[in-house]
Amino acid sequence: MKFKNFWNITKKITKNKNFESELLYTNDHWFLFQLSWTKKLDHAGFTFQIGLFGFIFSFKIYDGRHWDYKEKSWMKPKSYDEISFDMT
Repeated sequence: MKFKNFWNITKKITKNKNFESELLYTNDHWFLFQLSWTKKLDHAGFTFQIGLFGFIFSFKIYDGRHWDYKEKSWMKPKSYDEISFDMT
């Protein structure tokens, strides 16, 4: 698979919301159209992608947080005291 990223712009809009836009080339797609709006998922938000002959333009506004499926809420950031590393 061939892949080339021409540009990628990522900006923080608010504390949790982000904007991302990119133009790339891949030989995986001849035609692509995606329009979606997701909620209660990791990085939920709006996505628009359009591609022709391998060139793909992508635009996203998404939430940077992860969804906790067990608690049915956004995951709380862990403090360094709660994170453990197994160094064995």
